[in-house]
Amino acid sequence: MQNSPLTLTVLGLSLAFGYICGDYVTVDLGQSQELRGSTKTLRNGAVLTIFKNIPFGASTAGDKRFAAPEEAPAWTGVRDALAFGARCMQPSDPVDHATFESEDCLNLNVYSPDVNGSLPVMVFIHGGGFDSGSGAYFLYESSTLAARGVVVVTINYRLGAFGFLSTGDDVMAGNFGLLDQVLALKWVQKNIAAFGGDPDEVTIFGESAGAACVSLHVLSPLSKGLFKRAIMESGAALSAWAVERPTTLVKLATYAKEIGSRVGCPQTDSTGLLTCLRGVDARALVNASDVVQEDLGVSILANPRVETKFGFLPEYPEVILEKGNFQKVDTLRGYNSGEYSFVIKDKDNDGITRDEFIEFFMQISENYAFENRSVDALRSLVEAEYLKQETSPLVLRESLIRGLTDLLFAASEVLELDKLIAKGDPTSKHYLYQLNYIVESLLNVQSFLPHWMGAPHTGELPLVFVDDSAFAALLSTQAQKDVGNLVQTLWTNFAKYGEPTRNVTGIDWRPYSSVQRNMLTIDVASKVSSYPSPQVIPLYENILRVL
Repeated sequence: MQNSPLTLTVLGLSLAFGYICGDYVTVDLGQSQELRGSTKTLRNGAVLTIFKNIPFGASTAGDKRFAAPEEAPAWTGVRDALAFGARCMQPSDPVDHATFESEDCLNLNVYSPDVNGSLPVMVFIHGGGFDSGSGAYFLYESSTLAARGVVVVTINYRLGAFGFLSTGDDVMAGNFGLLDQVLALKWVQKNIAAFGGDPDEVTIFGESAGAACVSLHVLSPLSKGLFKRAIMESGAALSAWAVERPTTLVKLATYAKEIGSRVGCPQTDSTGLLTCLRGVDARALVNASDVVQEDLGVSILANPRVETKFGFLPEYPEVILEKGNFQKVDTLRGYNSGEYSFVIKDKDNDGITRDEFIEFFMQISENYAFENRSVDALRSLVEAEYLKQETSPLVLRESLIRGLTDLLFAASEVLELDKLIAKGDPTSKHYLYQLNYIVESLLNVQSFLPHWMGAPHTGELPLVFVDDSAFAALLSTQAQKDVGNLVQTLWTNFAKYGEPTRNVTGIDWRPYSSVQRNMLTIDVASKVSSYPSPQVIPLYENILRVL
């Protein structure tokens, strides 16, 4: 909705890039385009300006479906940016602030502590297995993070079939969701100064699938020059689930045909299938995707792939890393101590047997790119590193948690880190962490999990995005507030200075190197140690090689 020119006559204070009108701030993007955002006062007195539902891309419906995104159409006058926009197509989630889905979903949100500043910028790429989530999800409310002196941007990108479906060739090449992210980063470069951000000081950060996307941007030639630093929480380009591989259980081309067979698109040729799928109702495609996923029993069906039509990922990540053809940027990355522990069924809290160990381990690994040729290598890794001769049920359970965390997250992150250092700029700095702290709040489902599971997947998000509401504060322990304060300080310091512990007393977190594998363990009493499983890295690389 646009405001009439009459609205502009009641001005409070004129600013360099924006002006205040009551509880609203308006910024000028040039070419007769203005955006009106709302102010928010935090409990500590800090005042933020929030701009919601800013379009950076045009609708992706019709013949724009399964195609590279285009810039959003221009408007004239003042456009309200006061309410979250549509999420990209996905299964409905009543918990999400954005309560409706649309193919006109390429919008972003900006949280600014000073629209007249020139502050570092942090662009968040959400997770959700490449098929769910949004930049407006309640857990990513970024006011508290922005109040630390950074401009925070949260973005949408196409998900599931809409974002990653491919016919396995150039007809429908895939990676559309990643191209959306590139377009959003270009929008940031062009417009973020109007919100008080410095386009030369952009840090991209993400969690899970979002972290894998961040890692892929570090590798992609299309993302060159769009950011200066990168933060990856529980995910990397070398993670087995992050990219379609030769041994991926269900290929994207098979996924496309399976969906087509359920929506009246039986065409076997790529062009015919693409044309037909573009004419299918969007909700019908979502429903068909859900059915296919349930029938095939695979956790991640839609993910990035190697392709040269757009050239976002022209070669496999390990090849790009080996050639050194990546952005030489500073990185901060890490994982949680119990990433996939929630899959372990131990209601009696008496541990697991050796047979149960193998059953759990292989069941999870078969969901990803660990099939066929790699199965023997995987079993060898399991027996040599985790099972050994152990018989204690509780020790086996602990070892299984470590094994799942290594296989799906930690090992790939550290292997990637080693390759970045080996082929990168020696002046680049890289930091590694492990989160051990378990959030104790009734607002977080992990509070109901037994502590033997460790810090679960997504466990760092309530710390990175500390909820400022009084209700949330009442349900949070002092420990959570303290750890949250530390995590936000580390993240924003990295975005500001490239040094997470600048002005942080008591923690000397040095950069990671292949010789000094420095790692910060984040807990109530955080401490610097070294990565605990370096012996796993060559074993994981061997598995990756046979993939």
